[in-house]
Formats: sequence, C-alpha cells, structure tokens
Amino acid sequence: MKTNKNSKLKGSVLFTVVSVMSLLIIFLTGTLVLAASANKRAHRTYCTSQAEYTARAAIESFTEAMSHNPDVAGAIVNLTGTIYPYVEMDSSGMGKLVCDVKQADGSIASEDNRIKVEKLGDTNYYYTSSGWENLQTVKVTATAKVGKEEKTVSLYIRKKGPNEIKPSPLKGLQTAGGNKADLTEGTYTGALVVGALQAADTYSLNNGTVTNSDLNFINGNLVVSGDGLIVNVKHAMDGENENPAGTVIMGDLTMQNSKLINVDYVPAADFDHNNIPYLFVEGEIKGGGSANGMELVNGNGAPFNIYAGSIDFSDAAMKWKSADLYLFKNDVVNKINGTKDQELYGWTYSVVNKTNNPQTEGGNVYTRGSLELYQVQLHGNVRVEKDLIIDASGVDSVRVDGDIVVGGGIYFGKIDPNTGLPPANQLKEVGGTIYCDHFYAGNAIKDGYTVEQQPVPLTPQAEVITRCTKEAWDEAGGQDWMPGAFLSSDNKILKLASNDAETYEQTVYKDATGTIVPEDVAVDKIEITDTVFGSGTLNGIPVRHLSARPSEYTQIYPVSKTKEALLGEPGYEQYKIVKTLQEIRESLNIELDELTGKPKGFDTTIYPKNQNQMETKIGKTFEELRGLGYTGGTVKSTTYFTGVYSQKVIQVEPASDDVWLVFEDATLDAGTVIAINDQDHPVKIALIGDLNLNQSTIVTKFVYDQVKGDDGKIDQNKVAVINDTDKINVVWYGVDATTIKCSNDCTLSGTAKLPFTFLDMAVQGKVKAKYLGTYATTTDAQVYAWIGGALLQEAKTCNNFRMAYCEEGSGSSSSSDIKTAAGTYIISHYDQY
Repeated sequence: MKTNKNSKLKGSVLFTVVSVMSLLIIFLTGTLVLAASANKRAHRTYCTSQAEYTARAAIESFTEAMSHNPDVAGAIVNLTGTIYPYVEMDSSGMGKLVCDVKQADGSIASEDNRIKVEKLGDTNYYYTSSGWENLQTVKVTATAKVGKEEKTVSLYIRKKGPNEIKPSPLKGLQTAGGNKADLTEGTYTGALVVGALQAADTYSLNNGTVTNSDLNFINGNLVVSGDGLIVNVKHAMDGENENPAGTVIMGDLTMQNSKLINVDYVPAADFDHNNIPYLFVEGEIKGGGSANGMELVNGNGAPFNIYAGSIDFSDAAMKWKSADLYLFKNDVVNKINGTKDQELYGWTYSVVNKTNNPQTEGGNVYTRGSLELYQVQLHGNVRVEKDLIIDASGVDSVRVDGDIVVGGGIYFGKIDPNTGLPPANQLKEVGGTIYCDHFYAGNAIKDGYTVEQQPVPLTPQAEVITRCTKEAWDEAGGQDWMPGAFLSSDNKILKLASNDAETYEQTVYKDATGTIVPEDVAVDKIEITDTVFGSGTLNGIPVRHLSARPSEYTQIYPVSKTKEALLGEPGYEQYKIVKTLQEIRESLNIELDELTGKPKGFDTTIYPKNQNQMETKIGKTFEELRGLGYTGGTVKSTTYFTGVYSQKVIQVEPASDDVWLVFEDATLDAGTVIAINDQDHPVKIALIGDLNLNQSTIVTKFVYDQVKGDDGKIDQNKVAVINDTDKINVVWYGVDATTIKCSNDCTLSGTAKLPFTFLDMAVQGKVKAKYLGTYATTTDAQVYAWIGGALLQEAKTCNNFRMAYCEEGSGSSSSSDIKTAAGTYIISHYDQY
C-alpha cells in the first residue's frame, strides 16, 4: 500500500527552527545586555565603595596626624578660614583624591591628593557642666575618584570643652574598695584606681610593683617600701581628656627606703606648663624607715610637678629630679632637713631651651606654710608665704641656685657672736637675691629659764603611751605605725636611735622652779633685720626688703597651685589640673546623692547586682539558664557551667550578639581552656556564683591561636603578641558577693565590670606574651594574668601579677575622641554625598 507524504511539512519544520533560533538569539542578546548592565552596575558599585573607602581613609589619616603631630594640631587650633592639607595615599589602586582648591587670585583649580579643612562659623555653642561654651567646630572633607566614580565624605569635629566630663572607658585595674597588692612584684597598665567607691585607711604597693599608666588614683594613704613602687610616666597627657597624666593620693604618702616616680616621656616643643605630669598628695609626703636611697622623682629630665599638702623629710635623704614642688597647706611647717644632701633639680637644659616661654625651669619650692631646711641643695627658687627656718651648720648646708622670697621671717639656728650674723655655712650659697620682711638669728634664753636634754623613761605615762607594736598603735588610734617608734599622748611619732633603748632624749625648757614650759615662753628670737637690710647683704648674699620684690613674685605662692585651684573647685575651674574623685566616680557610673554629693553605689542597670537585675541583663531566668548546661563540643549559644571541668578545651563560636557564658560555682581545673572567638560577635560572661581556676585560662581566640600546643592546651613555650589597641569583645558581669579565685598559673581576658566581685589572683599568669603599644616598657616576653581591663570590688594581686590592658571592643566610649597636643576633639558625625 502506498502512503502519500504531506509536502507542506517541510516548510513547517523550517519555520519552527527559524522561530526557535530567533527566540534563542533574542534571549541570549537580552542575557548579554543584562549581564553587561549588571557588570557595569557592579563595577560602578565597586568604584563608588572604593572611592568612599579612600575618602574615609584620607580623613582618618589626617585625624591620626592631628593626634601625633603637634604642628597639625596647632594648625587646627589657629584655623581662621580654610586650608587644603596634602594627603598621599599608599596605593594607586585606591583611586586618587581630588579637591577644588581656592587659589591666591580667588580662582578655583582642581588639585590631586588634597583634602579640605574649614572652620565652621565663630559661634558654635555647646552646653557643658559649666554652662554654655563657644567651642570650635571644624569640617574635614575628602573627595576620592575611582575610574569615573566620585564620592565625597565630610567629618565634623568639635573641640572638647575644658569642663566637660565624659565617661571614659574602663582602663587598667580599678577597685571599688581595696587592693591587696602588698607582697611581690606586680605590673599594672592603662590605669590603677584603688578605692573608687570607698576609701580604706592605708594601701601598700611595694617590692618592685610597677605601673605603666596615665592615671594612678589611690583613695586613701599609700605606704611604699621595700624595692618600692615604680610609676613610669611615659606620656604628658592622660589619654582621655586635657588633664595631664598624674598620680593622685587622697591621703598621706609614706616612703620607706624606696623609689616612686620614673619620668620617661618627651615633652612637646611648645608644651604648656599646666600640662606637665604630676604627683598630687592631699595629705603629707614623709620619709620613714631607712634614711637612705629614697628617690621621689627620677628619670630623663623632662618636667614634672609635685603637689602636696605638706612634706616632712626630717631624717630621710630624698632626691628628686626635674621637678617643681608645691606645698599647699598654710598651717604647717614643712621640713626638708635630712642627714644627707637632698637635691631638687631643675629641668634638663635641652627641655628648657626647646620652649619659647617657660613659666619655670624647674627645681623650685613653693610653700603656703612655713619651711625648714637643713643640708639641702635646691636648683631653683624658694618661695615661702610664711617663715623660712634654716638650721644647717654643717659643711654641706643649704644651697639655693635661685632667689629666696619669704613673706614672713627668715630664722637661723644660731648667731656668730663676732659678727652678729648667722654663720656663713648655714646658708652656704644663694645664686640670686633674698627678699624678706625680717630676719632672726639664734635663740636667746630669757633670764630665769634653762634648756636641757632630759631623758624620758619608756614607761606608760602622760608623755609616752606605749612602745609601738602595731596592735597597740592601732588600739590607741595612732596614725601610720612604723617600727622603732613610740606613740606620744598627741599621737606623734617619737623615734629612737635603738629599739632596745630604755629612754629617749627630749629637749625641754624650764622656769626657775624647774617646771617645764613651752619653748616660746622661755626663748626670745634675736632679730637682725636692721643690720642685714642696712648693709644690703647677708654674708655676701644680696638682700632686699619684701616690698622690693619683682612683679613675678607678687604672689609668693601661686593662686593657680592652691588645692582649690588644682581640683577646680567653684571659682577656680579655670585652673583645674588634678583628676578628682568625683570624676573617677562619674566615669565609673557611680551614682551620687544630689544633696550630699556622697556616693550611693554603682548604677545597677550597667552593673547588675542581684538575681533580678542579672536575669534582666541576660534576658533569661536563672532556672532557664540552668537548663542550658554545657554538654560538650563547640559553644554557639548561651551556655551554663557548674561543677568541675578538667582537661577541657572549649571553643566558643557565638552565632549571635546575645551569647552568654554563665558560671555558677564552677571550677576550671587541670589546664582547662575556654577560647572565645569575639571577632564577629561579642560574648558576655555572668558570674552568679564563685568561679575557681587552677592552671586554666579564659582568653580570646586571637590570643589562644598564638599559644596553643599540639594538644590544644596552652603551651608556655609559645609567645603571643598583644597591642594595647587590640579590641576585646568579652565583658564580665557578676552579682553581689561573687569570687574569682585563681590558685595557680591562670590567665583571664576581657573587660570585667565586676564592682561586687572579689578577685583573688595572687599568682602569676599562664599565657606568655609580648605586650606592645602605649603602655609597654619592654618588648620582652612576660607572663600575663589578665588581658583587658577590670573593675572589681577588691583585688588581691601579687606574686608577679601582670595586667596587659587592651581596649574594650564594641561600645568603647573612647572611639569618638581625637586626642591632640592642643586638646581633645570630639567626632560629631559623618556626611556622604
């Protein structure tokens, strides 16, 4: 059977093939167009993003220069219009900077590698603690071009007002109560604040303790003995505001055969005298124990200021270098009269000559009260508002390189009967002129009175209470016990040549009946005022009446260096230099009573103290947390730890920003390691019970990866590298009465916001590291016990405890500040267009 084919089928197939091919061509063409368009958009997006990055990098380069180059900072301070700084980028791949620059003839020309810095108006008012202040505002603009794409970024910054109190980030080691660092060497970096909430009577920082910090604040008395406390002064400013770097002691400072300040910073070429690092002692500086080897200030000769209520080095040899000494109590007799030479040096010649207008060249003594000198050399001026007592008959007696200015009288210990003047070797040399109101030389016993050295037996009586054991001293209410002393009825220390002596000698004055009377009843001072002023010299030293003093001595003691001025009390705010206890408390969010100004306690919204507050902070109840116990493996979410964990390596890889590690009566034993990856998400630690550690560590993964051994544990032969600017996103919190106890070789890391927790870390650390940056004094590898910063209720830190301060990560309040030699600038905001 024959089948006939449809002849039309061939044409239909051809049409179908052509049609499909046409559609494919259209689709392919569209895809190519879309791909090209997407590629173009991607390229444009990349170029725009890169241009934005380059513009921001240029601005950051400029603000970094503001921080480190005094000339750049000075240019900003003196800015009256617009400047166009040159900024060179590291790579051509980043694009280039373009800027429309106003020329000298008023025309505008585009120039490469420049940014625009302009002052915004003359009336930029901001409200500060002292009211409205007109603060300079500056706009920094950078335009970057990558390919055909441009992006402009502007940064607005303003000068921080001198009276602004801005909470500073938690730095170094700070305690609400005490710090039991009284055994062997310890090292603190960043800051050391002791007793922020409440003061203890006396703290001891001894035996090679070292602080490398911008601020040391002791709310109480401080005793330094043994090998001493070494405060390394590496910076002129404290790094958080315009205050100079300082050590503040809100009580007495007792030096016992020790060292204290090591000056090791380089002053700016045009440093301001008010921005010189300082030691402030609200009470008295006194020497005790051995009379030898004490160095209050030493170092490289850079300027340093000592502010104290009073000073008593009556039998202690003290040396200080490159310092001015200001003594602000007006009702005391200050004593610098030890048995050996005591020298107050001026600043180094190179420092004095690198500034155009120094207010002082160092080596000066200023006192509001009286001053007694014996065997001392002072390389500056001596300015005394009340009386100057010179009682030095030795060959190496009082020498003053500058002028002596005394508001009251100058008293000498004895008189030469041949000349009617004091012996020349009492006041051996004066490089300048003496300005004084009157002179006295020697004492004359009135008729009918006698003076004698009378032995006093060591028996309990009205004059002497008891030989000075520590217990008896405390029971009697004495102050500042020391061996070899006795407690008198008025709580004064009576020292003996030997602890085994049965009596001590006391100078007494008696009337004709043998009754002991006060010195001023039995003694007349011999006035030689007319004789000295008549000749115009005292043993060859030029003398002028006080009324003839130069204008710079009108204020014998500077008003700006009184206690009220140094602390910026009402009416003296413009003179403020010293960090105050109120500022410390405000920066730590300690709430103050509005009426009394006394501290009420820590802000518990920041530092949870009880169960309810901690549950609110975490967002879970304790019962819920206890259902999230650690079962092994990597920790990715909130986890609860209790009981003993031994021989564990626990990796923490948080999957979100709300991961907590909760410890309730937990023990990390036998080399257990918790390594926290804090790079992408922060991690919080909560203590709702005690945490005990033995040869164990809690550190960031960044540190752990550098020191882990083949078994995953810490290898103490390996060394991590840490910089103080490394950000740590681990924060500790703890309810009331919790304890962290480390029994042997432990290292902890993070920012501890634990004002209700006691830290017992009287052991050395486990992680060995090279610590670099602002607060480092050596690049040698050392073992660190804490990496980060800590606020604690109280700390027991000794036996080679070392803290490597690193900044808190997210939320650090210091990130928006630009510190310059001319003050601090605060970043307001960025704009892009």
